[in-house]
Amino acid sequence: MVETNYGYNVVKSYAVYKPFEGDILYGNFSFAGTRDIYNRTTGRIFTGTLTDYWLSYSQAQDALDYYCPKGGKGTVKREFKNMAQ
Repeated sequence: MVETNYGYNVVKSYAVYKPFEGDILYGNFSFAGTRDIYNRTTGRIFTGTLTDYWLSYSQAQDALDYYCPKGGKGTVKREFKNMAQ
């Protein structure tokens, strides 16, 4: 999940490397597709596929439950860290 100025985006990383919560990422998050994304926090480039973009907070939670179920749909409430604070 990536937070942008336009909302939340779902990015799937297929490599062994995956960014952590709070990492600063650079890339074009305005349309679906596969692309290289730069993680400024670690200085690494990884390939990810943007599946959903410009989602609201609740839409992003639903998308995360769909792509990555945690304990079964609806049994565990997810919360994202608010990076704006």
